[in-house]
Amino acid sequence: MTVQAAAHQAPDSSGIPGVTEYVTTGWPAASRNGPAAEALAHDHVAGPVTYSVTPPVGGPHNATWMNCGIYGQPVPNERAVHNLEHGAVWITYQPSLPPSQVSQLRALVDKQTMVPSAEGAASRYMDLSPYPGLPAPIVVSSWGFQLKLSSPTDSRLQQFVNKFRASATYTPEYGGACTGGVGTPLQK
Repeated sequence: MTVQAAAHQAPDSSGIPGVTEYVTTGWPAASRNGPAAEALAHDHVAGPVTYSVTPPVGGPHNATWMNCGIYGQPVPNERAVHNLEHGAVWITYQPSLPPSQVSQLRALVDKQTMVPSAEGAASRYMDLSPYPGLPAPIVVSSWGFQLKLSSPTDSRLQQFVNKFRASATYTPEYGGACTGGVGTPLQK
């Protein structure tokens, strides 16, 4: 299955310079960001999906989400997209990123507060993983929004997390679990 995502620059929508906003199905309803026919679907599918955005920001995804957390290896797109639908922010980085910068990203994830879930245990609603073939050293994504960065110290990274992580405004399945899925994040 191949997914196309219509995009437009939307710095005024998020208030964060450089964020790209993708057409979503009414999330948020007031976004006026395009016709529903071009919107990111919320369908559960079996098997791989070819996404038009790297890394993906939404669309069809596996029916089982993955446990939110820090991963030392790439994770399946289809499971990470399910996490985005539940409100996770996914930080991806080029595998060649210097270890000191990966450590900074891990520290950023670890310092986020735990968020309660209506469907499972509290979680940080954050995923961090390497991602081969990224268009920038670091790419941070949520459902329908993405920001490319060159450094983990860019203040827009925390702004993005604050705006989109487990947000009642931007999360299609707000309160969905980020625990109780598959995958084993790295332990501290």
